[in-house]
Amino acid sequence: MKKYNYAIDFWKVIFCYLIVCLHSNNFWYPETSWFKGGAIGVEFFFIVTGFLMNQSLFLSKETSTFLYIYNKISKLFPYVLITSLSIFVEKVYINNWNLKYSISSGIRLFFSELTFTRLFGFSKELWNINGAAWYLSAMILAIMLLYPLLSINREKCSRVYFPIISILLIGYLIQTHGTIIVIEQYSYFTFDGVKRAISEISFGCVLYEIHNYIKIKDFTRFGIIILSIIELFGYAITILFAWNNYGDISVIVLLFLGISICITFCQKGFITICLNKMINTTIFNKFSLSLFLSHMEIMEVFRYKKLYLESYDYKTVMIYYLLLSTAISIFNIVIVNLISKYINKKSINSLFVNVISK
Repeated sequence: MKKYNYAIDFWKVIFCYLIVCLHSNNFWYPETSWFKGGAIGVEFFFIVTGFLMNQSLFLSKETSTFLYIYNKISKLFPYVLITSLSIFVEKVYINNWNLKYSISSGIRLFFSELTFTRLFGFSKELWNINGAAWYLSAMILAIMLLYPLLSINREKCSRVYFPIISILLIGYLIQTHGTIIVIEQYSYFTFDGVKRAISEISFGCVLYEIHNYIKIKDFTRFGIIILSIIELFGYAITILFAWNNYGDISVIVLLFLGISICITFCQKGFITICLNKMINTTIFNKFSLSLFLSHMEIMEVFRYKKLYLESYDYKTVMIYYLLLSTAISIFNIVIVNLISKYINKKSINSLFVNVISK
């Protein structure tokens, strides 16, 4: 039986906070921002997505791309809806939009946001409410392309085709932009943010095959210590990169990050074993998703109050920003849970009434 990996949920929260810190450059001076290279956190999530996609296909043998994407969107949608509504209200108030413009903008913005089509190329304008939601659009499109291939021949894709795809696309991004961290540039039928997603989700699929090889090996105590050191070193290098933003070594960092993720999923290192014992709850998984989307609600307010914030030092502003982002994330989790319980209760009641009537 597959054992739940609480450690990977812990790292999801850590890398999500790197992204949150990066976005402080939207309301503060970028040169003073914490974790100026925090965008590397997105790479973590793309790699994990690829790993879990391959794992899902390996364990369940489910070959329906539609069902896989539907299940993923059903988990994302409540948080996307709540944060989009909140941020849209903020935008209407801050920009003083009139009723007519609010309705016309709302239709365009909510269509792009709630259908996850922001990076599909349907418009020259990148309509969005929640800036962080570009990642979800890129991820969905990448899965639409990769999952059918993986379901046809999982082993050949993971061991031959996907490594080639990952290498070629990463090489293209480096040669074109000098970095893999790109979003909105458009070339060869897709936004480069989608190419970034495809390359790293493919990399995650490859790592699952490596994980299967490591998982069956019996390691001595010394071997486990070495694995633990490598795992911690990879995460430490990535976080150091995020702090200093060494753009020219981002591919090396990506490789170290992938190795660490692979070891964490193997659940053989001391760090992962300790985290699994200490956490033992899935709340971190929900919290990382909520934080990723919800912190933009706070960022929008802080950006509006930028002139006022300049009277404070950056450290003070960041503490408030992180605390408020954490608070609104927890609040949104509570709201989603309450709505889910209400919907489930109504569904059960409807089913009960239908059974009785028959």
